[in-house]
Amino acid sequence: MMKDYWYDKIEVSVYLCGALSESSSCSGGVITDAQRMEIQKDLQDLPVVEAVYYESQSEAFTRFQERFKGSAIAQNVTQDQLPESFRVKLTDPTQFAVVQSAFSGRPGVDVVQDQRSILEKFFRLLNVLRDGALAIGFASVLTAALLISNTLRIAAFNRRRETNVMKLVGASSFSIQLPFILEGIFATLVASALVDQAINEILANQPDVTDRVVLERAAIEAALKASGDEWANYFPPSALEILDERNSNQFTGIGVTLRKSRGGVIEISGVDSKSPADQGGVKAGDQLLTVNGTNVQGASLTSVIAMMRGEVGKKIDLLISRESQKILLSLNSQKIEAINVESRQVSKEVGLLSIANFSTGTALSVEKVLSGLNIKGGLILDLRNNPGGIVSEAVNVAQLFIGNGTIVSYRVSGEERVYAARNSKPFTMPIIVMINRETASAAEILAAALQDRNRGVVIGEKSYGKGSVQEFVTLDDGSKLELTVALYVTPSGRTIEGEGVTPDLSVKTEELGSKALQILGGLAALTTNKS
Repeated sequence: MMKDYWYDKIEVSVYLCGALSESSSCSGGVITDAQRMEIQKDLQDLPVVEAVYYESQSEAFTRFQERFKGSAIAQNVTQDQLPESFRVKLTDPTQFAVVQSAFSGRPGVDVVQDQRSILEKFFRLLNVLRDGALAIGFASVLTAALLISNTLRIAAFNRRRETNVMKLVGASSFSIQLPFILEGIFATLVASALVDQAINEILANQPDVTDRVVLERAAIEAALKASGDEWANYFPPSALEILDERNSNQFTGIGVTLRKSRGGVIEISGVDSKSPADQGGVKAGDQLLTVNGTNVQGASLTSVIAMMRGEVGKKIDLLISRESQKILLSLNSQKIEAINVESRQVSKEVGLLSIANFSTGTALSVEKVLSGLNIKGGLILDLRNNPGGIVSEAVNVAQLFIGNGTIVSYRVSGEERVYAARNSKPFTMPIIVMINRETASAAEILAAALQDRNRGVVIGEKSYGKGSVQEFVTLDDGSKLELTVALYVTPSGRTIEGEGVTPDLSVKTEELGSKALQILGGLAALTTNKS
């Protein structure tokens, strides 16, 4: 019974080297006992692995004979032709790439087999089913519209002498709107039934697919992709800690922040100062091609992040693309204590404040740093390569420099929500804000607020252009969807999404420091002349 249970839950098969293996990792011959024990231990130590079951050649042969009993193929296969293997149950079935990247090509391992090809077929099937469901829904709504229209015309004709026709067919009538609502619900139920039917058919006809959860989560990923929401993400229960790490300054890894670009490419959006990634030469804007030899194009953001996590000392090989040049980097994970706020005096009365991203406590750190700087002559605020973070932290930083009034706003479900400054004693020194094309999200909100409220001169390059609001929806199994629900609007009424923040003065990177000091010097001279 226990074997049957694990066989029903199999996610990944790690086939070991045998006498007939031809892969390069099996050049040393049949796997040794020491290699087998080491592989089993390393599998069990992986955080994404829930259980490991070893299947010997004799057990594999017995199961093969039972499955193909009565078939001619069963009579022509010998025990020596079937490899021994480890069958691996994952805590999160979507994380099979972690096992694949860790064990593919390892001495003693012939091949790591996952369900990716089957899932790709499932994605294609879901797309067909989605289109069919949409067609059915559209046809249902169109039919309802025609029926309602004809019914209203007949009613209006029959009562034309008693009632004003326009009142009968008024668009605000709930009795007219209700059928459309019901038809929409019907179309949703039809689509849900079709997906459920597809999953049942796959489970019934694909003997290697035994876990319904894998298919359900694949369906969710496919639905998010089809929605066109470029910032949408899915976080299964086992990946929820990634959400906490977004807002925390402590984690184990190589010190990078990832995002999916508008083209679906995994990009490095931020690099933590003094981290392995920083010291290894990783830069914001780099495109991520492979992690430990596994192609990550088309993979979910959470699965790629999981591949780059692990215990201290874990080797992580990255293949990145930078300006059409491919670069291979080998890094080791370590405990990261992110430094989000750094400062220094650049002259006697001018300070430089760099914010790497906005996480819990960033605004308090900024306020503390400002109190220790001599900034009578001005402040240079460096937001370059800042990928964003917690919007409320960026708003609180803006509030340090803006006394009262709107910082940013957005509208959700017809309700306008406004972040406003309420500070009776804001800092009043002149500010130069430095941005570049990797300045994004919450960092863009801060730069735009200072620009629109005439509290800072923005210099550098046009920013990334991510100015949308994401909210989380919790599903029944505890997993979460991150969905775009609105667009941020700056105090002057501009939208950032897809547009970015245009600097007041375009300045080359190598000239930013000198240009900032030059502008502050000019502002100081103006102030002196006025006084």
